[in-house]
Amino acid sequence: DAAAATYGCGPDGWRDTSVGSAPMRCRVELGNPADPASVAYRISRTIIEDVVYSAVTAQLTEIGIDLNGPPGYLVWLDQRHYQFLARCADADSPAVGPVGRQPRNYLITATITDSSAVPQRAEAELFHHDADPEINAP
Repeated sequence: DAAAATYGCGPDGWRDTSVGSAPMRCRVELGNPADPASVAYRISRTIIEDVVYSAVTAQLTEIGIDLNGPPGYLVWLDQRHYQFLARCADADSPAVGPVGRQPRNYLITATITDSSAVPQRAEAELFHHDADPEINAP
């Protein structure tokens, strides 16, 4: 039905991410930057450049991740489309910061916690640089 499509959930509970051509956004809660267990803390300790830090945190917490993002920018990690791995920039975002340390070089893993909100909401689980050997291991 139309309401389910608007909120990204089909009648069977599966997420529908193919609704329309406009981005379906999801803001990501990063946690408390003072808490060493939070993703916000890891971001603050990983990104050195202020302009890159600001771009990444704004993308995640204010603009939101494009859940209809192009290949290479978003991967669903579960069949129901609740957990995702995404780049911390839109595909058409301007490049800021040094090559290899731009927002698109950072990845966030998050799980959607509120699919009925507009934009949707998710909780961050992991944050990595795309050259991190842990995520590039065979």
